[in-house]
Amino acid sequence: MKTNYRSNHNCASDGEKHYVSYNWKDTEIYGSDTTAIVIGQMQRFYILDGNHYEQLQGKTFEECIKYYQDNQKLINKRSNKYSLEDATKVIEEYATFKKEKGYE
Repeated sequence: MKTNYRSNHNCASDGEKHYVSYNWKDTEIYGSDTTAIVIGQMQRFYILDGNHYEQLQGKTFEECIKYYQDNQKLINKRSNKYSLEDATKVIEEYATFKKEKGYE
């Protein structure tokens, strides 16, 4: 899949747990362009400085989190703090919400 960098947010997803968002527009807020691993109904944003969309595109949530943890020097100050327990809780709550609302 070719990435369109003129779009503010480009998404790749494993369909259930996350999507990846590249943001080049909000540099005044974040200090640089950023790439976020987003889970749930946008409840958590694990944000890295720079463009990591190509590296994260098509990866599973677990692969994305490993990449995030392997690049701790690039974690943006506005990123949510990652914990397995918190992420699992958000993912489970979102799955329940989608099921209850008939979005599956």
